[in-house]
Amino acid sequence: MENRIELEQKVVEVLDTIALKLGVGVDHFWPILVEQQYVEAMRGPSFFIVGVLILIATYVYGNKLKTNITESLPGTAGFIFGSGFLVVGLLSSVTKSIPQIINPEYYALKEIMDLLK
Repeated sequence: MENRIELEQKVVEVLDTIALKLGVGVDHFWPILVEQQYVEAMRGPSFFIVGVLILIATYVYGNKLKTNITESLPGTAGFIFGSGFLVVGLLSSVTKSIPQIINPEYYALKEIMDLLK
């Protein structure tokens, strides 16, 4: 119980220090930290979307070229191979993004706790 109280005091001190350096109150600073968690949660899926666009462009461009590279690895096989990597990337980003969207306050506190370490 005593460790929890000490930890809460450290979190409040860190929040006060950061808010003081920014020239705002903690009441203004906390919602910004929570909103930042939404931004962080969307970063993984946005990279996935960019990856899909690159994969589609590579597939279309590779089929148009028909060079030695695309003949040795047909566009469809390369597309399937790249899609496998994108699915793995999507699954790994979604496993972090969904909880961060559902409970951004926890991740904001976790970020502060990481500052204390």
